[in-house]
Amino acid sequence: MIKDVIIGYRMDDDANAPHMVGAQIAPCSYKVEFLTGNRGSDDHMDKPADMPALDGASAEPLRFLDFLIYEPIRAVMLHKSGISVIVPAPERYAIHKLIVASRRVVDTLGSAKRDKDLRQAVLLFEALDVANRLNELSDALHEAWERGEAWRYAIKTGIGYMSRADRAKAEALFKELAVDPFKEDR
Repeated sequence: MIKDVIIGYRMDDDANAPHMVGAQIAPCSYKVEFLTGNRGSDDHMDKPADMPALDGASAEPLRFLDFLIYEPIRAVMLHKSGISVIVPAPERYAIHKLIVASRRVVDTLGSAKRDKDLRQAVLLFEALDVANRLNELSDALHEAWERGEAWRYAIKTGIGYMSRADRAKAEALFKELAVDPFKEDR
């Protein structure tokens, strides 16, 4: 099934066990990445997980994926008359981007990805505010915050990587939503 539309794929670093972990789909050149949740140790990070249901493809383990894909929404991909797709809810995507940004490797590529993650989170925070959807953002933020110290640390760290102006806006927004990431008694 998948092999019928794939025109190329990225291999992992192990030449003895090649795994298809991403695909370029013809003719529209959309990139598809196969993801799976990683709730275990960090030993599984950066190691493709075999996914027999994907017809020989492997999936990249991703932390916090269960949070991201919970209660997805239907949207329309802009192509001709539109293609119906299911995507993560924007409030969950924003919080997920904030958390993922905190875990990026500190090198040139990691810094660029972290900056992109943070910019996407900030834009989504602003869009949710304008769309009067802060209740959904509040629910997602509180859920992530209550998942434990590692989650709170990731949220605080992500905010800490923001520019001064974005950090001030995010902190004010979070306080408005009754989550104060930098309150001492947490």
